[in-house]
Amino acid sequence: MDIVTKRLRDSLQAVEDAAIPPELRAAAFGLAFHALATIDNSSSNSLPIGAFERATAPATSPLQSRGKQYGIEAEALLEIFTESEGELSLTIPLNRLPSEKKARVQTLALVTAFLRQGAGLEDFTAQDVISAIADEYGCRDSNFSTYMKAMGEHFQIKTDSGKRFFRLRRSGWEKAAEEVSRLAS
Repeated sequence: MDIVTKRLRDSLQAVEDAAIPPELRAAAFGLAFHALATIDNSSSNSLPIGAFERATAPATSPLQSRGKQYGIEAEALLEIFTESEGELSLTIPLNRLPSEKKARVQTLALVTAFLRQGAGLEDFTAQDVISAIADEYGCRDSNFSTYMKAMGEHFQIKTDSGKRFFRLRRSGWEKAAEEVSRLAS
């Protein structure tokens, strides 16, 4: 077995042994590979760390990749949400959100879908998830469903067993990215 194959297998084994959550495996694998390359670099038969840039390049999460696609840096994403035990939570200060309830609900819906779908947690975000977040931010009222239905331009809306689910359309990704950038600045 050549040294690169061994290092790749050892890196994969280290990630598996550490019971890394699925959403962090790519980043952990890159770090493990780099750490093994650094350790092995002292022996004469090892390869230089820079020999395989793709294997040692900093890994990015699906959300970071989606953010970069729209010009949003990872630091900006971290300003508006936290991740704990695989769950994403918004951390947007109330004073950065629109004061009108309809605009606030729609902003929260776009940002929530951007984060959850961008992170690869789901293809469609349940209205119940968006509703709970709107409750947290004090903007869920009797018109909530009307506000959400009005977003057909930005969301593909599907109904399953009486529940609504929302998937960002291209225009939705663009509008959500604008909102994420605005809220993070």
